[in-house]
Amino acid sequence: MVLLSTGDISLGQFVLLSQMVYFLPTSIGSLLNTVWEYQDCSVSIQRFKTFMEDSQLNEGDVKIYSIDSITFENVEVILNSHTISPEINLSVEKGDFVLIKGENGAGKSSLIRILSKLLPLECGNIHINHIDLNKVEKRSLRERLSVATQTSYIFQNSLEENVFLSDGNNNIYMKMKQILSIDDKLTQKNVRVLSGGERQKINLMRAFVRDKEIMILDEPFSGLD
Repeated sequence: MVLLSTGDISLGQFVLLSQMVYFLPTSIGSLLNTVWEYQDCSVSIQRFKTFMEDSQLNEGDVKIYSIDSITFENVEVILNSHTISPEINLSVEKGDFVLIKGENGAGKSSLIRILSKLLPLECGNIHINHIDLNKVEKRSLRERLSVATQTSYIFQNSLEENVFLSDGNNNIYMKMKQILSIDDKLTQKNVRVLSGGERQKINLMRAFVRDKEIMILDEPFSGLD
């Protein structure tokens, strides 16, 4: 008011300055929210790009058009030169349901990453349809896998956009909404405030709607009531 009374600024300039001061906290808050949202999704985006935009997706000599069998022979999970799992010998045929149990840190999640060719197989052999995993083309393999990981990577989008990241079966989507008791309240909820269980529901739906030949669920009921 001192500047106005002394004539250093006009009434219009004073009103404009007052509005700027009034809206400044809101603008700063919006900027901070944008930074927080970017931090929330940057890791998810990077992991998604690693899986979907691998520059070596065509790596491998043999394309596969179905998965009839998966065989693990003397497979050990090795991370940072340390063996973290016992030898795994397992044969899985189409239509089988297999449960792999183990303590935390026993290499279960790493085994999934090896099968998806996200980690190298350093010990033992894995065969897809009797073909060495190292010879199987990454793209054709991943197009036949649907994986629900332990960590739910949720983007700042709607429920449907989070579920249908690439392709998906809408009939399965509607059925999964019923099975997991997902109502309009959840579909309209801000993803920033989703609980761990709600995030896991989205994670499971994402895997199921892809409707692939091989479904891999890594601790699928974690966080669910």
